Amino acid sequence: MCRTWTGQFPIVVACLATCFFAPTSANAQADVGPQPSNPFSADREVTSVSASPDGLSKTTTRMERVIRDSAGRVRLERGPADYAGSQMVETLHTRDGEIFEASKKELSTVIIIFDCVSGQLVLLQLGLRLARVQPHRAASKDQPRQRYRDPLFAFLGARAVPNLQVEDLGLREFEGIPAHGIRVTHLGTEDVGEWQGKAVSQDEAWASDELAATLLTIRRDFKTGRETRTALMKIDRSEPDPALFEIPANFHINPTPDQIPFILGSERQSPVAH
Repeated sequence: MCRTWTGQFPIVVACLATCFFAPTSANAQADVGPQPSNPFSADREVTSVSASPDGLSKTTTRMERVIRDSAGRVRLERGPADYAGSQMVETLHTRDGEIFEASKKELSTVIIIFDCVSGQLVLLQLGLRLARVQPHRAASKDQPRQRYRDPLFAFLGARAVPNLQVEDLGLREFEGIPAHGIRVTHLGTEDVGEWQGKAVSQDEAWASDELAATLLTIRRDFKTGRETRTALMKIDRSEPDPALFEIPANFHINPTPDQIPFILGSERQSPVAH
């Protein structure tokens, strides 16, 4: 829930600040392993399809960016779903008199850097020029290279669980990279009425030992008709720019609420220069 700010802080910036100060879950990294000596960069497309009451379907797509360097550091860029006006800009002010501009897309973009080498997790909010640093699990220099395993694969070979169907989907290639697939279907119990014994939801994952990442996940909710697909695309195995894992020089690190920029009134919006 967003906090109520005094003064002329708009609701959108207050929401961003609240999310920025909230604890960050490492679950965001669950589908990319912090594996050293295995760099890559890729786009990650998240597509959600949901059914509306009138029988029509609505599709939303959000593009993310996933990057891992040879040290095993992982950078995840999360932006908003595409929408009209995302390239418009807002004028932001600071309490010490600085004025700068940021697009609505930048204000909604968050970058998470998982750095097991230094034992830090860094959260960057581009539009607000803020960075939050918190402890993260550190990898020992003598620690052997870990095999990546998507959490869903814990069901393979495990004891049978009532109301669960587990399928081994075998091997498949994505952009020339081999991946192993699994599908887990959840059946309704007697407390869901007409859905008892029927497929209620389903999770599918295709994970690559070679890349140490999950290349495709599909989550289906048969009761609501919603399906979400998350796919890695345009995979580049070259070493990324080291600057992508650094905090920009003009960012406030672990800021206080008074250091968060704000918008004065209703500023006129104009297109971002290209």
